Amino acid sequence: MDRNPLRWIHATQVRPGGRLEELQELTKEQQSIAAECSTRAWEQLVQFAIQRDVNFLLVTNSPVDQSVSLKAERRFQEGLISLSNAGIPLFWGIDSSAGEHEQAILNIAGGLSSVHIIDASQTQLFDLTHRGGCLARLQVIRETGFGHGDPNAMGQLASDGTVPSIAWIPRSVANHNYDWRSQTAPGICYIAVDATSSQHGHPNTGNDFTPVLHTPAPLAPFAAQTQVPCGASLIEMPLDSSAHWQSIPLSSVRRVSLSIRPHSPHPSQEDLIHAAQEALQAVSANAVERLWLVNWTFEMNEPTLDYFQSREGWQPLLWAMEQLNPPSGSVQLAHHIDLRLNLEQLAQNEAEDRPRDFLQCLMNSPHVSSGLNASPQLTDSSIAYRFSELSDSADLTNISQRAAAYVSHLRMDAA
Repeated sequence: MDRNPLRWIHATQVRPGGRLEELQELTKEQQSIAAECSTRAWEQLVQFAIQRDVNFLLVTNSPVDQSVSLKAERRFQEGLISLSNAGIPLFWGIDSSAGEHEQAILNIAGGLSSVHIIDASQTQLFDLTHRGGCLARLQVIRETGFGHGDPNAMGQLASDGTVPSIAWIPRSVANHNYDWRSQTAPGICYIAVDATSSQHGHPNTGNDFTPVLHTPAPLAPFAAQTQVPCGASLIEMPLDSSAHWQSIPLSSVRRVSLSIRPHSPHPSQEDLIHAAQEALQAVSANAVERLWLVNWTFEMNEPTLDYFQSREGWQPLLWAMEQLNPPSGSVQLAHHIDLRLNLEQLAQNEAEDRPRDFLQCLMNSPHVSSGLNASPQLTDSSIAYRFSELSDSADLTNISQRAAAYVSHLRMDAA
């Protein structure tokens, strides 16, 4: 039976075996707990992915050390083999400057064809793809934007079929008002304007805290003029800046997704209902049919976890999801639950006790499946899960959506 293309897991900051230099302020004992938590989190993610029969597992911002212990390396490899045996591809994101981490992943992955590398650097990607050797067996997906690297290299990669035809216009390019049409290479079929966060500054202002979305005018041409091959586009609309998107004609956008972050760490049903209503207003009636994914983001500290382990925590969320679901017969709406864990805080708070398995608690919670099964509109396959350790970059939020768009695109082509 085919997997549902809307079902995936996105995990960030997963470090089997360590990367402890980022936890230098912790004691050695706390560091050991943090490393063990990270390795167990990886094993639990693999288990959860297999149990849920996901379409793929996406891991980003998760470097792996060359000096990872043999025990952690073995446990990491066992997880990779389990995913491969289950037919679940793993997409592992690396940074442009993280060559040693890329090599460590490759060494541990061995000859597994189910392991794929997502590289953040256009220039490095071009070099890696044509270098051959250990990377020859891997499918390399470009995770980049125009203006980051050599556009000619990007064009060659797209035209010769070396990489899937996904492109991303990051906010840095949009803010510089580049003429992306002149740089669009043949074969590019997905253009995603990444404008999901107001935490990053406009590069021309010199103020890192100036919200990008306060100056949305440069983004309008990208949304309005999507005359690229295949004519597909994806725009992420943050609720807190919905008013600034009025200048963008949504009629030209094929797919719209929303990010919802309840203001309260323990949102009541009223809070979630209000968030759902805001989402509907942001999209507007004439674009609801193009709303295809909703991100629900929650910071999972210990009190929040206790809250979500109770029916009182999940039921309001499930109800709010139903309010956003389109009428029967419409395109299925995917919900992306982003549960952000703080591994460092966990290690600090429980250094003397047996570490608590945050992910395992969530996986074993009966309220998730029972609530979904009781809902006439929601199915387990319409919800994706994203687990994060420590604090991660807001720029990573859309990567899973672009990957899901690619999977959906492949399935549409196959059909």
